[in-house]
Amino acid sequence: MGLYAIIMIVFATAILTCGKSFAAVADLPTKGHGSSDSHYNVSTKRALKAHEKPRENNEERGGAETLANLMKASGVTKISERVGLKAAMFGESNGVQALKTLQLGDDLVAALRSSKLNTLDEFITKFNKKNPGKEITLIGTLSAHYGDDFVAKTLIKYKMLEKQLVSKWRSEKLHPQAVWKLLDMGGNLDDALSSGKLRIYSEFVADFNKNNPKKKVLLLGTLNSEYGEVAVAKKLITAKGIEATKDIATKLQKRQLKGWMVKEMSPDDVFTLLKIKDGGILSIGSRKLDTLNEYIKLLESRNHFEQSNLVSVLSKGFGGEDEFALLVSRASQQPQSKKMFDGALKYRDLLFSSWLKRKLDPMTVLV
Repeated sequence: MGLYAIIMIVFATAILTCGKSFAAVADLPTKGHGSSDSHYNVSTKRALKAHEKPRENNEERGGAETLANLMKASGVTKISERVGLKAAMFGESNGVQALKTLQLGDDLVAALRSSKLNTLDEFITKFNKKNPGKEITLIGTLSAHYGDDFVAKTLIKYKMLEKQLVSKWRSEKLHPQAVWKLLDMGGNLDDALSSGKLRIYSEFVADFNKNNPKKKVLLLGTLNSEYGEVAVAKKLITAKGIEATKDIATKLQKRQLKGWMVKEMSPDDVFTLLKIKDGGILSIGSRKLDTLNEYIKLLESRNHFEQSNLVSVLSKGFGGEDEFALLVSRASQQPQSKKMFDGALKYRDLLFSSWLKRKLDPMTVLV
C-alpha cells in the first residue's frame, strides 16, 4: 500500500471518529415542550438570530478544535509520525528526515529531553536492520541536523550519550588532534577541566590508543605542549581539590609523577618546577607540598635507596632547616587559613621528629 493511501486511511479514520462524536450529540434525548415553553423558545430563537454570525465563527473554530482534539485523543498524530517514519525507513530518507518527522525542532537541549528521542533511536535501530550497509547512528543524525561541534559540546555539558560520541569519532577515523580542535580545547585549561571537555577527550584518546597501538597519543604530552608543563602541574593540583574535576585531575597527576620519574627528576627539581619557594608563607598551606610529597613516596616505592624526605627537601628549598622552621613557626602563629594552620602543625611535627632522630636540640637548630 502506498504512502498516500496510508495517509488517506489515517485521516478518514479521524473524520469517521469525529462524525460519530457529532452523531452521538445529535441523538441525545430531548424533553417535550408544552405551551408554557413557547415564549421561552421564541425568545431563544431571537437571541440566537441576533448572534448568528459570531455563532457560525465559533462553530467553525469549535469544529476544528474538536477535530484536532479527537485526532490527538485517538492517537492519529502518533500514527502520522509512525507513517512518516515507516516511509523514511523504506525510502531514500535518513535519520535527519525521521528527526524532522518527529518535529524535534531546532532546540537540541529540548530534543535531548524529549521522549521522542527514544522513538528516533528505535527508528534508527530498525532502519539499520532494514538497510544493511547504510547504517546510521543517533549521534550522527543529531550532528547532521544541529552541527558536529555544537552537539559534542552540548552532550559533554549535560553528560549524555558520551560513549556514542566517542564511537562516532572512532567510526569517522578522527585523529585526537582533530577532536581537540572540534572541542575548542586550546587556550583555557580551566575551561577544559571544568566543562568536562578534557574528561571526554581523555576517553577518546584512550580509545584511539587501544585501536591504534602504533600511533599512540600521550594526553599529558598534548597538555604540556598546549599549556606548558608548569601551568599544567599547578592546575592539576588545584583541580584535585574540586569535586567536579577531582577524578580526571588525579588520574592525570599520577601520569605526571611517573613522567617526572622517567625523566629522572629529583625532588629538588620538582620543588623548583612547582615554584614552591615563591609562595613564601602561603606555601605552608599549599597543595603543591602534597604533590611534592606524593612524588617522593613514588620514588621511595620504586627505589628503596632513595634518601630524600619531605622535610629535608623543603628545608633545602627554603634556604636551610632554620629558615624552614621559622617559616613554619610564623604560619602557626599567624595562619591565613585553616589549611595553612593544619600545614604548620604537620611540618612542625615532622621537624621535631627529624630532630629527635638525629638527637638534636631544637634550640641549637634555630640559633
